[in-house]
Formats: sequence, C-alpha cells, structure tokens
Amino acid sequence: TGIFAGHYDIPIAFIGGDDFAIQEAKELFPDIVGIAVKKSYARDCALSLPISETSELLREGACNATKAVLAGKSKALKFNQPLKTEICFYNIGAKKSVFKHLETILSFDKRFEFDSKNYIFKFEATSQKNILEIFNLLTVILGGIAWLEDE
Repeated sequence: TGIFAGHYDIPIAFIGGDDFAIQEAKELFPDIVGIAVKKSYARDCALSLPISETSELLREGACNATKAVLAGKSKALKFNQPLKTEICFYNIGAKKSVFKHLETILSFDKRFEFDSKNYIFKFEATSQKNILEIFNLLTVILGGIAWLEDE
C-alpha cells in the first residue's frame, strides 16, 4: 500500500500492527504515527491487546496521523529507480516445489532471475507502480501453484 501511495505522492502517516511492524515502519518514516496492538514473540505467535483498548489506541493514532498530514510532516514513500527486488523462499517443505513451478512458468520472461541453489528469485521494476504490477502477477501465479499443490 505504501509503495502504491508513494507512486501518487500520497504521504504515509499511520501504521497499526505488531511491535516489529511499527519498528520497521519507523526505520523508513521516523515521523510516522505507529500503534502497536500486539507483541510478537515469533513469526506465528503474538499477544494481542484487548479489542476495547486496541480500538481506542487506533482511533487516537489515526487522529494524530491526520494532524501530522495536515501539518505537512508526513512524506510519500519514494524509491530510486529501478527497484531491485529479491524474494527468498524460506519454507523448507514447500519451497522446492513452489520455486520450481515459478521458475518454469516465468522462464520465458528475462526480467526474472532464479537462483535455484538458494531458492532466491530476483527482478527489477521500472517504477513503484510497476513493482506492484509484478507483485500482482506473482500473486495470481502463486495462487495457481497453490491450487496445483492441493490436487
């Protein structure tokens, strides 16, 4: 969302999520209003705040973010072009199969580079909008691969 917004010069002012998401966002946007609504302990384990507390914190954070935008303190996410992207497949069980299918399907397109030894997939995008187009393409392809894997 931030990449797409940045393409159209829309500032990023607010993020709600776990403590690690807030930390990552603040590295890109030191002035972003970040509200941690859960504490992460592992990739798939977190302790969430009660919904009543979460709602109030998010509402307050959104108000503060709006004030920051109106004061001109928020910036759009912009990257130097071209955008070099690297995706590493980490799930040991599925990565070989998914990676191999992806490599087979996209082998005709010279924009994509595959490192089969390390299960790394690389590509360059010409703009922030282009990287989103590529991610959308990958989402459709990976959805199809998941469907194949389920059969």
